[in-house]
Amino acid sequence: MRGMPTVLLAAVVSWLVQSATASVLPEGWDAGTEFLLRAEGEGHWSVDRLVFDSTEIDASIRFTVNSEYANLLAVPAFSSDPDLHPALRRARALLRWPGTPWIGAGVYLGEGQPFIQGLYQPLIEHGWISPDSINGFSFSSGGFLGFNGEFSMARSGTDTLSMTRIRSPWLGFAGLSYTRTALHVPEDSIEGMVLNSLMIWGDLRYVEPWIVISGSEGEPGNWAVEGEFREFSPFSTDWGKVELVPGFRVSGAEFQSPGPAFTRDQRTLYLSAILKSDRYFAGADLSAFYDFRSDSLSGAALRGGMISSSGISCNTEFMVTLEGELMIAGRLGTTSDASSVSLGIRHEGDSTRVTGIAAHSPRGDVTGELTVSGNTHGRVNPLCSLDLSTMLGPASGHLALIWDDGRVSLSAELRGYFK
Repeated sequence: MRGMPTVLLAAVVSWLVQSATASVLPEGWDAGTEFLLRAEGEGHWSVDRLVFDSTEIDASIRFTVNSEYANLLAVPAFSSDPDLHPALRRARALLRWPGTPWIGAGVYLGEGQPFIQGLYQPLIEHGWISPDSINGFSFSSGGFLGFNGEFSMARSGTDTLSMTRIRSPWLGFAGLSYTRTALHVPEDSIEGMVLNSLMIWGDLRYVEPWIVISGSEGEPGNWAVEGEFREFSPFSTDWGKVELVPGFRVSGAEFQSPGPAFTRDQRTLYLSAILKSDRYFAGADLSAFYDFRSDSLSGAALRGGMISSSGISCNTEFMVTLEGELMIAGRLGTTSDASSVSLGIRHEGDSTRVTGIAAHSPRGDVTGELTVSGNTHGRVNPLCSLDLSTMLGPASGHLALIWDDGRVSLSAELRGYFK
């Protein structure tokens, strides 16, 4: 436990700083301190003995100071990868101009990770750029008739990342948001990326239209549009109301983004019928989708699930494409006050896998879960795992024993959150 002295020192420093700041801060200011600890070890069973693979200790302290005009954050951390060393993981200093609706500026370290949402899948996903490599500054303004906007510029390694966000107020029948993300790389490297996204949504009483327009600048074929109508419920059944969601997804032959929202040269129309039950804890979704360019994007899908008052649950999923791809999945389970059991089956491609799960909680802060699965034909590829978890106040522990394709591994983890 080579990291424990540092971890204990961090906890003491956290308590001292919180006590000191609470007594010296002026009126209208408040401070907070949070301490997060994670320690884990992994090993595997080799012939007749357990062999250690890795150990890791990570501890961080989050200091915050807030007022009407400022937001300050610092997160020093101590991590053993491979040797225990301190580092400033995150930092932020945001200031707001006094007496204005909302004008501010700030600098940040380890924050500002780009993200752009779509209707379902994001246009830019979290993790596209590691937050550890980002540092920069931002300007913000808003409060005028409800509009707000922000511009930020950051450095990520040798690349420059800039983001612009503008969001309108709710106008009573519609609203919009615009985001522009640009990644510029050195001239002697690969080409960077510029992605604009405009989302417009409305409320026409009986239906809500949503549309997302995306694309680059001055690049033919690098564009995409998706839209749909929501909250359109033309009829009801004994089980509940049925909502119809027609939509489309279209993209150019050269469109690219770090997120999974579109594929290139897409021309897809879809229609979903969603059952929303008011009387039962159940729901279902039937969808049909057709792409004029690709059979792999054309097909139908059915999803449904329910939970009875006696604790019996059932979930089903079915999807087939015109290209011949088939996926069928189902799960049946039952739950009591302290235990649960379920059996599931999933067929996809040339694999059919059956999974059984049993869980038991002898008390509220202790849980054990056993999972056994394998293929029904061909190579069995068995998987068996036993997970034990416990919680004591702000600390939790986890122990896992896994047998996967003849290899037995063991992992132990300890987490603590102190505020």
